[in-house]
Amino acid sequence: VLDTYDDSTGNKFHVKNGCQDLNGIQTLTVSRERLNITGGDTQRQKNCELIMEAILAKLKSTNTITNFGNVLSAIS
Repeated sequence: VLDTYDDSTGNKFHVKNGCQDLNGIQTLTVSRERLNITGGDTQRQKNCELIMEAILAKLKSTNTITNFGNVLSAIS
């Protein structure tokens, strides 16, 4: 994703290839992108699926289970 508008700062947001950790605004920016990627809206839908799978995988980790109160606070 290149030259995608980053809602939090108004700056351009550049995403490198590969796995990485993103904050909430960055994740939302990637999930909404469809104009600057090959595949357009279809790829946007695939990106949303991958993001949801990654979020669910993190929620299933033992670290999340032991810090469940913090997770609930963050979600609210």
